[in-house]
Amino acid sequence: MYATQWLMTIFTNSFPFSFVTLVWDVFLHEGWKIVFRCYIAIMKHSAPKLLRMDFEQAMMFFRELPGKVDGVIMMQRALAIPLKGREIQRLRLKYQVIKQREEEKMAARDS
Repeated sequence: MYATQWLMTIFTNSFPFSFVTLVWDVFLHEGWKIVFRCYIAIMKHSAPKLLRMDFEQAMMFFRELPGKVDGVIMMQRALAIPLKGREIQRLRLKYQVIKQREEEKMAARDS
């Protein structure tokens, strides 16, 4: 729920201005890759805590997380993630195949 909001607004909705300006600097120069890298960096950093939480705790964690992000450190972590355009395209195609199969299963159940 929160990740979609972060990605659709390219972090401008709730993250500190210092982090947003760093993300947008790179975004305007290199494109969407930095958005995915930042998302992955935030999730990797948060994973040890998140894995011990139930759903309600995780939702509260995500609500409070943007205000706790150190923009410089998170950007350094994001830029260290090796993510290629080809990898993004491969994952996009994989997602489309999975989604199509699920839609076909639902259509088969409905008929």
